[in-house]
Amino acid sequence: MNVSHCVSPTSSAARNCWWGTVAVCLSIALAARAAAEPATALTALAKMPVKEVTVFKDGHAFLLHAGRMPTDAAGNVVIDALPQPVLGTFWPYSSDKAIKLHSVTASTRKVKLDRTALSVRELIEANVGAQVLVTEMPLTAGAGRDPQPVTYSATIQSIPTQTGEELEAYKDVYTLDVPVTPPPEVMRTFDNNRKAEVARLLAAPKTVHKVRLANTTDAPFTTAPALITSNDRVIAQGMMTYTAVGASLDLDVTTAIDVSVKKKDEEVKRTPDAERWNKETFIRIDMAGKIRLTNYAKQAVELEVVRHVLGNVDSADNGGTKEGTNLLEDATYAPATGFAYPAWYGWYSWPNWWNRFNGVGKVTWSVTVESGKTAELGYAWHYYWR
Repeated sequence: MNVSHCVSPTSSAARNCWWGTVAVCLSIALAARAAAEPATALTALAKMPVKEVTVFKDGHAFLLHAGRMPTDAAGNVVIDALPQPVLGTFWPYSSDKAIKLHSVTASTRKVKLDRTALSVRELIEANVGAQVLVTEMPLTAGAGRDPQPVTYSATIQSIPTQTGEELEAYKDVYTLDVPVTPPPEVMRTFDNNRKAEVARLLAAPKTVHKVRLANTTDAPFTTAPALITSNDRVIAQGMMTYTAVGASLDLDVTTAIDVSVKKKDEEVKRTPDAERWNKETFIRIDMAGKIRLTNYAKQAVELEVVRHVLGNVDSADNGGTKEGTNLLEDATYAPATGFAYPAWYGWYSWPNWWNRFNGVGKVTWSVTVESGKTAELGYAWHYYWR
């Protein structure tokens, strides 16, 4: 399939046509044609060359296409490739003042065209049935010998498809990690600059879309850069870490902006003289929180949510699992730093009694939110203060 762009001038003679576009991504609705329509020969389609390119500092580029284009029997100029504009920057027009541009129509039709194969898959697709000479390099060789290439002739039969097992090894997941926040009593001791820094670090958490790959092969995945593609288009790049046979790994794709996150914590109770230690009395402060997730995507999303709190977790609804965190072994307590403590933890002189009564609690949920629906995750915890 290809996309045609039609320009309708008022005469059937050849036309001087110009159009410009900022080309970065494509977001345009196309009118569908009947599936039974025969493919149009490439010779019936016109190509308008690029005459000027202006590249901006932010990575955008302005492309100017111009040329004298032939028309079909109906007097239309047909362009074989639809430009990819952003920000509505698509301006077709006629450079001939005697010719008036009446309309521009985007539609879908089958076409035949020749293009350079840029990947191994494209080379195979373009040469099904061809005789080829294959050279393989063995991974190992006999003792004291270097691997020797093996060459043989073969016929390209078809393009392999994914098996059911391979499809099961891939899964889209969405994760949300709500970081730990300092108690109000600690926050009040920070100066304005540090308060602003904490606010930046704890800004509204974002859901991350990830690809989870299960290693169903007979060899481990090694650490290496990974390129994630969809329909032959690159959508993300990341680092794949060592993954043993039978284990799985997550690769970040992008921030899931279609999943809205709102968090609210509040104090619900204070109990004076709730605990006594070393001739000192301590207040118990009970807190409650909610995480509100709204899915604006067109499909349901499976969310894995983690919330850390300073103190001791009392309860969690919607099937949440609560547990304590070992600060020396679990660095997810402070994912932004990768260490056992968040960045702001060292700004306060924590008293000796703090760790006597308080720890770090962790709540984990796994929920599915349907398209257009909202889920609320509630939790409660407490901590002690003097």
